Amino acid sequence: MKLLFACLVVSLPLADAAAQRAAPDLFAASRLARAEGRYRMLRCQFRADEPTLPDHHEAGEKPAVAAYQRTANVPAGFWVWQRPYWFVFRDGPDSAALQRQWGPEAACGPPDVPAPGDHGSAWATMEEDAANEWLLLEYSPPVRATSLEVHETFKPGAVRSVAILLPDGEELELWRAKDQAVPNDPGRILQIDLPVGFEVERVKLYFASEVAPGWNEIDAVGIKDDKGKMHWAERADASSTYADAEAQRGGNQAFPGAWQQIAFQPIAIQPLAIQLPRVVLQAPEVGEIQLPRIQWQAADGDEKKQLRERIAELEALVKRLRAELEQAKAKR
Repeated sequence: MKLLFACLVVSLPLADAAAQRAAPDLFAASRLARAEGRYRMLRCQFRADEPTLPDHHEAGEKPAVAAYQRTANVPAGFWVWQRPYWFVFRDGPDSAALQRQWGPEAACGPPDVPAPGDHGSAWATMEEDAANEWLLLEYSPPVRATSLEVHETFKPGAVRSVAILLPDGEELELWRAKDQAVPNDPGRILQIDLPVGFEVERVKLYFASEVAPGWNEIDAVGIKDDKGKMHWAERADASSTYADAEAQRGGNQAFPGAWQQIAFQPIAIQPLAIQLPRVVLQAPEVGEIQLPRIQWQAADGDEKKQLRERIAELEALVKRLRAELEQAKAKR
């Protein structure tokens, strides 16, 4: 009897280990579709019927389509078939890693914004207070989540809900804000408890941007696992990004909403030789002098005042130069 009991005691840990080894790989299709890392940042996954295709098929990059079979609004990306799903990835084998100020990739990794405020090392939307904005984050490997940590570092209070993407591609909302009260603090860490038991590979945050006016910037989103370890996103995608607005402006790094550019036109002058006793000086000829042309966008009252003061200084400088040049011509 004692021997039998000992055998049972010894066999229990072995049985548990065998059960763990036999646990199903819920994200097996996603892992195989990624083709050992050649495809990254999963944008869309949906079940389809493809009887003529093999179990794995890489169909290349395709534009967005309004509908495919029973799925609507399929985004642009690299299509990979891993039976029984189509996977649409943002990044393919030759895609370069992006590192832009205010891009969604700025929300990856641990927090790195030095203090609450507007920083290019956090994600921001293209426009302030736009509707239906979202941030999609990808974690590798999948995490057995217990809680979520959202680092809101500028204009906090806009996070409306949190959803996870299940292994079959379906979306499941796990949290929704009871109220959209805007905190008084310039930044905050939003702590959200999640139902234990979900394996999480992708998290999607939805925003009610109009509730917290201005650009609502996110520095990082961490997932705490059932062992207390924090995991940070490896990749991210978003409904929009201020990085695209910066690219359209030619890379100007002014913060969202500031006046964007001061364009100075050169002063047109011609050289003139002036003869003085034992000295030859080169001075510009008095001619048509173009004042700097000032352009601004969305400048506030203080910035406009500073620009006007600068213009007045430049006008006074040109007036003084003109007078000195006139005196030099009169002495010739």
